[in-house]
Amino acid sequence: MLSSNSKQYVAVQDGFKVLKLHYSAPNLHNKPTQARPWWQQRRRPHEVRHGHLPPRRARRAAWPRGEDGVASESVWVGEFMVPKFKVSFADSVVGILGQLGLRLPFSP
Repeated sequence: MLSSNSKQYVAVQDGFKVLKLHYSAPNLHNKPTQARPWWQQRRRPHEVRHGHLPPRRARRAAWPRGEDGVASESVWVGEFMVPKFKVSFADSVVGILGQLGLRLPFSP
């Protein structure tokens, strides 16, 4: 479980929530490292399974979002479960993220 006292950015889409996570880009050319956002989808199967997802309009109204459909304001989330996984230096991060469904940032 992700545990943090800092502000989090979360948006609700059809059947899942999106949590904005930051990571540091590699410093390849001796330039300052900048934080870049990475989006992770977190499905809520217990709600989908029991039919407890509110109507689409109510879900959209419940979360502040920008024009691009992702969270633009911080909100109090409470408990937000994120699966843990380990990545070793022997693994290809691009391959692992591709298996998780993240392909757009790695396409030309």
